[in-house]
Amino acid sequence: SKQSLPGGDVQQIWRTEEQATDDQFGYWREVVCDAFVHLNPQRCDAMGTNKPFFGEVEATRYGAVGVAQVRAQAQHVVRGTREIGRSSRSCYYLNLQVRGVGLTRQSGRDSVLAPGDFAIVDASRPYELRFGGDFHQLSLEIPTALANETLKDAESLLPGLFVSGAGGFGAVLSRYVFSLVEELNACSVEE
Repeated sequence: SKQSLPGGDVQQIWRTEEQATDDQFGYWREVVCDAFVHLNPQRCDAMGTNKPFFGEVEATRYGAVGVAQVRAQAQHVVRGTREIGRSSRSCYYLNLQVRGVGLTRQSGRDSVLAPGDFAIVDASRPYELRFGGDFHQLSLEIPTALANETLKDAESLLPGLFVSGAGGFGAVLSRYVFSLVEELNACSVEE
């Protein structure tokens, strides 16, 4: 479903549970391409394609920045050269693990994300995401131009960058991202 929020922001919500069981994962494949960039998600559970698959994305756009909550079951997601050729959107995704465990792989960097940790991927380069079980991630889409204006050498520093939320600066930054999303959501509702 799609709804306009005050201030011109748009929120979209996709849920696989609204689809027939046999269609749920196929629908999920379309959802992640609509919500993000072209991706190739694959089931990695032993349940088979005719078993229920739960996946949900709530995505909101605030001007040039996108915020998405992703809740789903085990899967392996690939963005390879073929997928990049199908959608060449220039952006970074800051993926903050909220629940479950995720693996992020890009530019020779492998990161295991526990709740509170985050990794950044560059959508213009190949990457992989792996989730061995149910998970919840918060994903911020940041335009490449904005990242390059804000951070010197963003194109060499950010792809595959892992930040632990266990303590120190990473914990502060992780809480900041959570707070930012909560404030954005509150502003959209209050306006």
